[in-house]
Amino acid sequence: VVMAGRAKVLKGSAEVRGFISSRDDVIVVVATSQDQITFRNEDSAKTWGAEARFAGEITPHLTFASTLTGLLTRDQNGKQLPSFTPFTTLTRFEGHTRKLGNQVDDLVAFAQLYYRAGGYTDLANLTPFPDYTPFTVGVYALMFDQRLWVAFTARNVNDDRSFDVLGYPLPGRNYAFSISYRYRFTGH
Repeated sequence: VVMAGRAKVLKGSAEVRGFISSRDDVIVVVATSQDQITFRNEDSAKTWGAEARFAGEITPHLTFASTLTGLLTRDQNGKQLPSFTPFTTLTRFEGHTRKLGNQVDDLVAFAQLYYRAGGYTDLANLTPFPDYTPFTVGVYALMFDQRLWVAFTARNVNDDRSFDVLGYPLPGRNYAFSISYRYRFTGH
């Protein structure tokens, strides 16, 4: 189902999808107590999922996008499959200047929040992995007919010290600066 429209304040779109999957002879990734990874065969597994995406423009200078994913996984015994997270979401707001003079096509500041719900690393659902919620902010400039892109990003500014689904630590607060230039060839 896809919807698009305009309200007095908001212009945007929404998409909703769902799926069901039933599989036999499934290979799953399992973390062991010795901090190693093994692959296990399961007789069968079922997965139910739902996804939603919302995007829009609140004003010509303020945009947003958000995605939500829910996942319900079960093995033949009704246990949650290991290494699957039941819910994730990503929401991003951007403030745009649009055209600034002759060289700057857009100057953008953004804030982004990601959330990954915890789950289990083992088949018995006894060893959980934690939720993860990094907050990211940044600014970027598009210049010279969008050929030059200069960006600064501060990821995980809240310094969420979490682990991935297999128990390995995820990066803490980190910063990135990048410059990209796209050269356009003109043919004869």
